[in-house]
Amino acid sequence: MKYVKIPGQVYDLVKLFDYHFNKSTLNKIIENPEEYEQNYLNVLNGDQINDDLYSFFYSTDGTGNFITQMIFANNQNDFLSDNLFGTIIKKLKQTDMFEELFNYYLNLVNIESKNGKTLSPEQVYYVLKEAAIPDKIKLQLVHFSMNRNYYTDLLLNEMESKFTLVEKYFQKSKNKVEYTQRLIETDNADKDILTVLGIVPESGETIYCSVSAIDDKMAVVYSDGKNRCLVIGYGTIDKLQELLGSRSFDMFLVSKALADILRISIVNMVKDRGEMNTTEIANAFGKGLTAVFYHLNMLAEAHILNTRSRGRTVLYSVNNELFNNFSVFVKEFAVNRGARL
Repeated sequence: MKYVKIPGQVYDLVKLFDYHFNKSTLNKIIENPEEYEQNYLNVLNGDQINDDLYSFFYSTDGTGNFITQMIFANNQNDFLSDNLFGTIIKKLKQTDMFEELFNYYLNLVNIESKNGKTLSPEQVYYVLKEAAIPDKIKLQLVHFSMNRNYYTDLLLNEMESKFTLVEKYFQKSKNKVEYTQRLIETDNADKDILTVLGIVPESGETIYCSVSAIDDKMAVVYSDGKNRCLVIGYGTIDKLQELLGSRSFDMFLVSKALADILRISIVNMVKDRGEMNTTEIANAFGKGLTAVFYHLNMLAEAHILNTRSRGRTVLYSVNNELFNNFSVFVKEFAVNRGARL
């Protein structure tokens, strides 16, 4: 199994718009709506999505929309490309977006496809008048027929600007993304991971894996017939950590987190006392809260310390399970020539 970055970023880009325009529908099927919304807001980082794009992303049931069909159906053979997003934008630029969108909604309500290029705005209105789609979409399609360049350019510009935000968010989440990359490329771990995900490779098929920083479970599968790419979410990554036993820690993050005498001292003190909050730890070492929080965050990201909330207070405790798994792995590494760090 091999790691590829861009499919996960493209998936998260689409989910940004999908959630914005279909929030009420998606909240009924998302396991943790509050956490999902917070991830959505973190990616946007104060930016806004233009509501004029509603017709491109409207979904009746939260499982698909016009853009997801255009992207995932028309780019299955390109998902391994480092320029996947650029390829998607290029294909969209070459598409008559009004005609494709117009006929998408006609097919959705079982109305015979029309040649959108020859229809006047009045004819577009007449065709859509009795269609069982939201009035807002009917009005946008009529307006689109009169302002074709405006809507197409708006879509492309919004997708490009929001893709930049997704890339920045991936940088903020790079520890978890990089951990997943190292995990799936570990010798002998790939079969266990596929078993956890319930994936059975076909003969001669290569499995690739990408990461979603927004979704919390396995999200989508790209396939070109010879290769498959799984986009897995952060919740699935946590599940993998639990089920892979002695391999469920990130050696890189653990080593990095423990490569500092203050952080080692923090772990030892928290272990002695059982549980401590940030202020108690800061006072014990005569440090400011900001400085201590930096070290605590590294220890928590490496899963060396567990965290739990009590009101507004965050409490830290030593993750004994990680050290148990670590000791098992060290023994395996010592006696098994095939074991790798």
